[in-house]
Amino acid sequence: KDLNFGEVNSEVLIKTQDYGIYEFYLELAGNKKISERTKGEFVVSDFSFMKRMNEGKIINLFVLDRQTGNPIPNVQVNVFNSMWNKNGYKVDSVCSLSTIQNGFCSYLRSEHYSNDVYFFKKGNDAYFSSELNAYFNSNIRLENKNARVNFFTDRAIYRPGQTVYFKGIAFYS
Repeated sequence: KDLNFGEVNSEVLIKTQDYGIYEFYLELAGNKKISERTKGEFVVSDFSFMKRMNEGKIINLFVLDRQTGNPIPNVQVNVFNSMWNKNGYKVDSVCSLSTIQNGFCSYLRSEHYSNDVYFFKKGNDAYFSSELNAYFNSNIRLENKNARVNFFTDRAIYRPGQTVYFKGIAFYS
């Protein structure tokens, strides 16, 4: 406890055995009150994914290896919709599908928005996403502008093998 409100770092090492969805609780030593306990969860997985909603209310998913970025085929994907009602969240199954060779799968939504949760599984690896919202607005009108990108480097000349650092600014002209 820091009485001067200074910076305090606390690290907790949690060793996991394998892929999985893990839950943990943190509390002060000697605590007897459940209300003074915090709960968290994390996932150990090689899965990552990208989601995109198209104009036709189609949701596209790409399941990728989180380290290499390579697509992962034959992943079982279960889609659930999380919707708030007056008593809490209601979670309904939307569909089950599988990724093809390029890690891609898609499904149709009935609305221009979704509050979906995903469960991915292949072999021993499993990943359960948090809620991921997607919206599509087909009423956006873009003016005919020229899109440009200017790149800036941190120096004018580099030696062979030296790392090049750069920034870019995208704008309409």
